[in-house]
Amino acid sequence: MDTNYEIVETVFKRIENLTSNQTELIKLKLYNKTADLATFLAMKAIIVTVLGLFFLFLNIGLSLWLGEILGKIYYGFFLLAAFYAIAAIFIKTSIYKYLQLQINLMVLTKILKDENL
Repeated sequence: MDTNYEIVETVFKRIENLTSNQTELIKLKLYNKTADLATFLAMKAIIVTVLGLFFLFLNIGLSLWLGEILGKIYYGFFLLAAFYAIAAIFIKTSIYKYLQLQINLMVLTKILKDENL
């Protein structure tokens, strides 16, 4: 009778160790995925910021140059603003859903890189 009790107790201890190890493994995988996603998003934010500053100064220079050609400096800014308004309307009406889907897929692919989680 004692041996049956010891066998059952040993099995329960092994199951307890297995479940605690599995939960620890899942927790570590989750930390790894969170760190990967945070790094990915931080790098994308840095790249977008640098490119945004580049295009900001490029647009200021282009606006000044166009304004000089058109005779009044502010005409260049109005012309570029009109161009960006038309571009924004085009993006919103035609490719907004496509861009949203692609961004969602990119983030989800990054999160679900390892399917064993």
